[in-house]
Amino acid sequence: MKAPMKRRDFTLSIKHDIPQFIEQVKQCPEYAYILHSKDTNHATGEQIETHCHAYIAFPNPRSFKSVAQLLNVPEHMVCKIIDKKSIIQYLIHKNHSDKYQYDFSEITSNFTLEPYFMDNSSHLWRDYNSLRSGQLTPDDFYQLHKHSIDANNFYQKLRIFEMITFTGSNSQLPPLNAPIPPIHKLIKH
Repeated sequence: MKAPMKRRDFTLSIKHDIPQFIEQVKQCPEYAYILHSKDTNHATGEQIETHCHAYIAFPNPRSFKSVAQLLNVPEHMVCKIIDKKSIIQYLIHKNHSDKYQYDFSEITSNFTLEPYFMDNSSHLWRDYNSLRSGQLTPDDFYQLHKHSIDANNFYQKLRIFEMITFTGSNSQLPPLNAPIPPIHKLIKH
């Protein structure tokens, strides 16, 4: 018998018993949700029934069944997440111009959502230059760009860690496009 698939983060959309559902979502370690009450059917123009979209996350992997039981919903309502940023942005229908555009302030969450809606390229370089000039601490830089940094593979994370924690005042940081060294060269014996 196969072990059930487990994940740390999930998404759901619920139409019934929304107040009770929201109370259950708020028990999760990390959550974001929004009520969609202004969506319309494109074919008919009729308003779609109010529903709640939610993102939830846990520190340890959980089965879909255990999450469904926790939230008191059918298991088929619990969906896996492939791209967290896209799910967070979908809460307001960002990048879905054919749908009603909800305001960012309509999202309720217990974590910082702003980084998921920023244009990373310009903010990342501005903050990186602030880090290099000492106007931003490595911890502050990491908190601002945690979602981008954490999305990288292990070697890329090591490279980023090296760059943001570099403290040598007379040495130059390696260029960003420098190859990532093999792991055995990074480990001190």
